[in-house]
Amino acid sequence: MVKKVLLITAGLLAVCSLTADGLMFDFAASAASASPTPIAEEKNPRANSDPIYTQLRAVRLSGDFASVENIALKRDTATITLKQGELHLLAPVEGRITGAVFIGQGEFQMTPTLPMEQRHLSILTGAQSIEDQFSKMVLRFTDSTYEEIKKQSDIKKGAPNSTAQNALDDIRKMLRRGKTFSHPNVATGFFQYNLDARILIDLTWPGQQGLFHAYFDGKRYGSTLYAIDPLGAPFITPEEVALVNFTDGSLGIWTASHLKDHYRNESAHDEDHRLIDLEHYKIEATAKGKRLDAIA
Repeated sequence: MVKKVLLITAGLLAVCSLTADGLMFDFAASAASASPTPIAEEKNPRANSDPIYTQLRAVRLSGDFASVENIALKRDTATITLKQGELHLLAPVEGRITGAVFIGQGEFQMTPTLPMEQRHLSILTGAQSIEDQFSKMVLRFTDSTYEEIKKQSDIKKGAPNSTAQNALDDIRKMLRRGKTFSHPNVATGFFQYNLDARILIDLTWPGQQGLFHAYFDGKRYGSTLYAIDPLGAPFITPEEVALVNFTDGSLGIWTASHLKDHYRNESAHDEDHRLIDLEHYKIEATAKGKRLDAIA
């Protein structure tokens, strides 16, 4: 009997086959390559051909939109207020809306749960909470965001908004090509993260949901990501909540913590979000000059 498990590691999408002979990995698609890859790239013959994944990689705005006013999205320690503007929805994939782009006037507020995270934020910003204004925000999600928007506003038909589509494309380009920083640090790892593959897990795993990523260019603090992932946020797992700044000179993971309910329930110390547990492994590596070849 062969069981297959979707695996994401270092931005790589793979299918892990559990066979009688052990584990076999089929690494198929990478979110970021050593050389820049344009968004409208030619298809790599090694690219993953899973139809749902292919749709997620190419999904665009549908033209459906909602005029919103003072809609508050409360996500763990943060509140995102869409004060006034339009929310443009991505086309559905497998019957689910996995993202939207807001154009208008919005506000982001966050207060970390832990005193040590509040202290760290105060070193960076001068305050234990963060508040910033934005005019564009790209949202990717598998949680209840679409349902919340639908309850509080009317969804209308229209043509795709070019400004919103450009904002979506800019985030995709950033995630796939990366950025150049004068002083890079661990936060650059977020550019090697295959967000589409992560969303694919929630679309194909019954009952799995809760992912929420908000990308925005704050008027005060610049390019920022607020991320929640119940399976562990990228590069800080098993912690699920991250605030990351992508502005040159301020680059860094500003806060990282568990969901606040996990602290209340005293369950944060006993979490393991790994999708697969390798009990035994063997690596054969050969180092020659600056080259390292390995078989695992």
